Amino acid sequence: MATMAFPGFPHQPDSYVLDGGYSQGYEGDHGNQSFYVSQQRQMQRENEHKQDLANDKTHKASRYIFRPLEELRATNPSIRDGLDPDKEVLWRRQYCKLIQEAGMALKIPQWGGISVAITLCHRFFAIKSMKKNDRFLVATACLFLAAKIEESPKLLKSVIMESERIRHTKNPAALRALDDPVNFDRLREEVLQAERAVLYTLGFDLKIEQPYKTLMEWMKRDAQLTDQLNDLTYKPLVQNAWNLLNDSLRTTLCLQFPPQKIAWTALWISDLMNVENGTHYPVMAPGSEFFEKYDVTPEELMSICDQMLAEYENSKLSRMAASTGQSMLALKADLETKMVAASLLASRLPPVIGAPGGRIASGQVKLEEEEGEVKG
Repeated sequence: MATMAFPGFPHQPDSYVLDGGYSQGYEGDHGNQSFYVSQQRQMQRENEHKQDLANDKTHKASRYIFRPLEELRATNPSIRDGLDPDKEVLWRRQYCKLIQEAGMALKIPQWGGISVAITLCHRFFAIKSMKKNDRFLVATACLFLAAKIEESPKLLKSVIMESERIRHTKNPAALRALDDPVNFDRLREEVLQAERAVLYTLGFDLKIEQPYKTLMEWMKRDAQLTDQLNDLTYKPLVQNAWNLLNDSLRTTLCLQFPPQKIAWTALWISDLMNVENGTHYPVMAPGSEFFEKYDVTPEELMSICDQMLAEYENSKLSRMAASTGQSMLALKADLETKMVAASLLASRLPPVIGAPGGRIASGQVKLEEEEGEVKG
């Protein structure tokens, strides 16, 4: 198993290495360490990690600055290192898939641990290149870290084994290699090193708010609305919005917009889809009232919508739209109609995704590629 180097985070000196772990000069020397020295190193690692988390708690609010999509694309370190933009999207979806599936298997909460882990990973790879940092190793570290942040910690061994099981679904030999204590301890040390790399790269800024909170608060705000949502006609509204938020994690929306704006947009799209037997059952404020009430500009709404819908062109939204009796084109037409009703100029509307003469968002990846084996 090759050593994973993190740019800016070289292997630590001998005193920093855990028992069974390794750094340069330690490979092949696992049998010569005394039990006492091993325990000392483990205690030192645990104390350093406690100090890391203590440093984080001194920051009352997140210092993260949201950036527009154009800036993220122009400064993407992986693409600047020569990674093809389409492949960058595929690799991003792969580490999201790994975190999502491993988190669910470990029973880590979606709206706490899993979504936080994916956001941490997105933030890390907005600064560091996937060509120089193993995306699966970083994803495993982010899941381990996020579970601790959200107070649902899991054993590092469990996180590693579940992540590796998903990563090597079609390569049992790679998974069996971890039965060797030397190989497992080596990987364990690399994950811990990746965790430190994430912490330092993000400046210990682990305050991450998720859009699910806004969705839940919206549901609880008005008792009358809650009663209305219990009606069978309105139940799909919240579920579809939740699904939109789940799948939007594969995009970089969390790097571009505050979580509240993402949540309101998911509800807005879900509200459009809330059609039963040809009848629309709206809940959200109509027209320009929506923008005033929820502090979202028309341009922000359309940008978020466009990126959300691009994720679904060959995937879930087409099926979700079909379940309401609408095609993807009809759904986009509804979007455009409602935006025009909100006094937007037609020239501001994006082309219909997948329509003749329209555009497909850059970096689209075929569904069969996305749902295949997670490859290294």
